[in-house]
Amino acid sequence: MKKLFDFIPVDIVPFSKGFIYAKQLDDEGTIAYYSCDFKAKAYLNVTKGVYLLNKFGPMYKEIAEQIEDTVNCDVALLENGDVFLVYDDGEAGLFDCNATLLWIGDLCYHGEYVKGATANGNNIWCIAENENSIIKYSPHSKRFELRLGSKYSSAFVKPSFVSKYADHIYVCSPNEHKICSVNLINYEVDDYRAFNEPVYRYYNINGNEVVVLNSGVYLL
Repeated sequence: MKKLFDFIPVDIVPFSKGFIYAKQLDDEGTIAYYSCDFKAKAYLNVTKGVYLLNKFGPMYKEIAEQIEDTVNCDVALLENGDVFLVYDDGEAGLFDCNATLLWIGDLCYHGEYVKGATANGNNIWCIAENENSIIKYSPHSKRFELRLGSKYSSAFVKPSFVSKYADHIYVCSPNEHKICSVNLINYEVDDYRAFNEPVYRYYNINGNEVVVLNSGVYLL
């Protein structure tokens, strides 16, 4: 593993050449934005607009005007152009491809707030942390369609992050110090990576695997 930096960013947003990250600079919550370019091996300041474009898509200005916090939310760009976002407290919203707000509300499962979002066509996969589960959710029908894991299962233990690449879902479990993979063809769950410390996030950016660990951000 190669350590990229020794702090945990507030947010990471992949783009074609690497990722953009948001870093909190002070106790007042001042945020600065930087890009990490794998090929150029450079860290450069970028504008907030560049960060928002890569996070929310082409209608980022119109979406950003309608939400108070653009940093502390997970975003899924759906196949039809809609944008789904959710905060860790379960507050969620759905915008269409023209940035019209279609729905806003609390996303709950069995009375617990759901967090995290990764797109799977026009659906998303999200996390029910206290249920030790990941759940497939349809933003348009507002229904949970499939759950993997359970409160009494050890497949995912208090998962913190979910991401999808090709036909696999990747689930980070900090307390277990590991990433699990889920095959979306047969729903088999396997251990993918194990670490000696908590792992909070996993990204695969054009074949470059990035993890956020307790000690910082690494390129695998």
